[in-house]
Amino acid sequence: MKQSALQLANEYGAPDAFAFNERTAKAAILEAVAERIADSEHPHRVRMLLDSGGHLDIQVTREAESLAGATLLLDQQPTDECCPTSVFIRCKTTHRPMYADAAARLPANYLGAQVLLYNSRGEITEGNIANVAVEMPGDDGEMRLVTPPVSAGLLPGTMRASLLESGCIVEGRITVDQFKHAVEQGWSVMCMNSVR
Repeated sequence: MKQSALQLANEYGAPDAFAFNERTAKAAILEAVAERIADSEHPHRVRMLLDSGGHLDIQVTREAESLAGATLLLDQQPTDECCPTSVFIRCKTTHRPMYADAAARLPANYLGAQVLLYNSRGEITEGNIANVAVEMPGDDGEMRLVTPPVSAGLLPGTMRASLLESGCIVEGRITVDQFKHAVEQGWSVMCMNSVR
């Protein structure tokens, strides 16, 4: 993972190498986890932020609430209109203005809901904090959970990758109209986030 992240950073003009010592980082992570997890009965999330100077910030927090039963609303405009080729759509970073902007467009009575994003081609991409899969009939008529392909413009999350690898979900194009039809039919919509 470290290598692919550095390759992607280099592709977008970052320095050739970050000042990063893996051995020191592992020791710091273990120390932070030991110090900050007082309640070992509950799951916790460890978030590591590495800046270009090699400084590693380690955050340990109690796991957030599950996405089960979350309200999911279709965004009011395509996400890629503001940033069609942005590296920030396909990379996990702290630079998230397009996701924050989508959440800010929610009606006041739905604050806290999840926003379902779509691109300018009318294809579903992802939620503002989760990948999605929509139950749809396949060519054989069998129902299956379909998740948009990376080419639609989304962050390929780790839970999504795991579910694709296990065969629980399949990749396929999902249009906004297909999503609306699935909702009208009462078919399942799954939000996937490995820490929720």
